[in-house]
Amino acid sequence: EQGLCSSQFFLGDLYEGGQGCKMDEQSAIMWFKKSAMQGHDVAAHRLKKIEDRKNSRKKKKEKHPRHEDILCPG
Repeated sequence: EQGLCSSQFFLGDLYEGGQGCKMDEQSAIMWFKKSAMQGHDVAAHRLKKIEDRKNSRKKKKEKHPRHEDILCPG
């Protein structure tokens, strides 16, 4: 489990941006977490940005529900 934190960060970066692979936020989070747990400050910052982005999307959805959700809740 103990890997090079810079390599783990790089994998997170690739998955987050979909560079050379399919964009995969969950994989990006996993690799950024591994890197951040080993002290990579930029990885910790990127995790915070992803979390902020997810919270923003959630708030927008709550503020502006989809038309289908209004007509057919549940």
